Amino acid sequence: MNVWSEYIQFAMGGMEQPDGIEHVRAVCERALRLAGLHVTQGSYLWGAYRDFESALLVSLLQQQQVASSSTAANIEEKIGEQTERVFRIYRMQLS
Repeated sequence: MNVWSEYIQFAMGGMEQPDGIEHVRAVCERALRLAGLHVTQGSYLWGAYRDFESALLVSLLQQQQVASSSTAANIEEKIGEQTERVFRIYRMQLS
């Protein structure tokens, strides 16, 4: 179980890569598929994934505050998509 937590942290370290965010999502999804139901450690994996996606949402909200009117619509669309991702993670965990 700690291996998955460490692997998620390692993947987050490479987010500057062009496909870094998608790679972190793929690692989190795989970790949850394989170990998310573990009684004592699964909640750590869910928490890491939720925290990652929530941090991305906060980043978008901060970008929205400083964005010009021409880019605001694009950022609003991204905020809607990211909000849905965070809700989806909560729904997946509850199911």
